[in-house]
Amino acid sequence: MADIKWTVTTSAGVVENSSPTLSDANMTRFIDWAWYAYPQFQADGTTPKPRNLANEAAAVREWMEAQWQGTKANVIRWEENEAAQAARDAIADL
Repeated sequence: MADIKWTVTTSAGVVENSSPTLSDANMTRFIDWAWYAYPQFQADGTTPKPRNLANEAAAVREWMEAQWQGTKANVIRWEENEAAQAARDAIADL
């Protein structure tokens, strides 16, 4: 079984997560989906690359990059909301 672990560190703290119950069958399903959702193309931009381990890894990396960008945006919004709330609280305390 795969046990994918990741850590996100921000100025507000650290979040860790893992997926120790990801079965090989589910990992295969995920790679199939990643290949479909993030297909790899030759330099001409239209000819698909052959499906092999390296190209599957590239598809998964593209998915990870998209996930990170979404997570990063969410963390930034959360930090901004926390800072704004702290400022409101400080004003209310005056």
